[in-house]
Amino acid sequence: MRSLRKNLEPFSGVDFIFTVPDNPVQKLLSRSDFDAVIKIYDPSADYLAGKVNEVYNYLNEQEITEDVLSSYYMSNSESSFLLKRKEMAIYNIDARRLGEFVAAAVSGLRAGVWKKEEYEIPVLLRFKRDSFSEVKDILQFSVKNNEGKRIDLGEVLSLKEARAPNIIMREDRKTFAKVEFNLKEERGKKQAFSIPFSSKSELTRYIESLGISYEYIDQFSMLRENYFELLLALFLALFLEYVILASGFKSFSKPVLVIAMVPLSVPGIFLILYLIDASLNINTFMSIIVLTGLLVNNAIMLFLEYQEREVSGIGELVEASINRLKPILITTFSTILALLPTLFTNNKIQTTLAATLILGLLYSTFITLFYLPLFYTVFYLKKKGIREYG
Repeated sequence: MRSLRKNLEPFSGVDFIFTVPDNPVQKLLSRSDFDAVIKIYDPSADYLAGKVNEVYNYLNEQEITEDVLSSYYMSNSESSFLLKRKEMAIYNIDARRLGEFVAAAVSGLRAGVWKKEEYEIPVLLRFKRDSFSEVKDILQFSVKNNEGKRIDLGEVLSLKEARAPNIIMREDRKTFAKVEFNLKEERGKKQAFSIPFSSKSELTRYIESLGISYEYIDQFSMLRENYFELLLALFLALFLEYVILASGFKSFSKPVLVIAMVPLSVPGIFLILYLIDASLNINTFMSIIVLTGLLVNNAIMLFLEYQEREVSGIGELVEASINRLKPILITTFSTILALLPTLFTNNKIQTTLAATLILGLLYSTFITLFYLPLFYTVFYLKKKGIREYG
């Protein structure tokens, strides 16, 4: 992204705004294609426009922000005609007549219905397009009052113009506008995992000084909250696996050997992330949870083989491991082959997930085939030998 920005520098007079529309996880968390979003709530469109512009200008002046975009960036001109009640009473003209006249000038006034067979087509009466060039020109027209005298519309109407967003955004019955922005990159990486505390404090203090109702959504803060939930889910999954294994093995100690394969695989997973230049995000964390299930599954297959054969020596242990090697490798490589097409897609998220799972499967299979027999030897065969011969 940094190199792309540099290549676009010769194009002066225009601003380039970069988003990440192909990241569904980020959009799911913050409902935005940007690193952070500030929602400003108020029922008045004019008030929102003013405050959004203030926040927008403030963020543009900060050193750590870029790609600042407000919901008023793509906005429409909105015109409102206001009645002058006092003048209307003086000139003896009613609001209904004024409303019909303005409607006929702007959008068209329903004059009747044209019927043909079963169809009914409404007929609208509207001023010719060349009658006026701008909305404010309507005030130059005149309309008859209740006494038949012509009154200039400018005497009884006033025009109020404002900018309004193309889409009126509402949330929890509240109207809001938003300002979105990204953090600047340095050497292809974000300046920080989150907005620096001092800068974030200054930002919130500034927004609060405007006296507005707002909500600040920082994608990175939300990621940290979701990491905690994912860690909780991981520990819960391991606990449930332990309970199931304990009931199946009828032992409290044997499942520990199987579950112990998980922490042993963690350093390898971080090494894999480093090698493929991937960060620890929601996507990779989900792949780690998947790997945990596959790792435990392979360990269970190997451990059950030891139990069925009632392994009591090193030779029997090696023989049982070799016997179970083929099913484990078939399971592993069939999963890898299924993931290979995803590895060559243009979607970076999918390729990262596939690469993490493929390399993780290879590493976790090695961990299972090497460490589980070793642990079984240390914690069971030696103890059994001590009881029998010691």
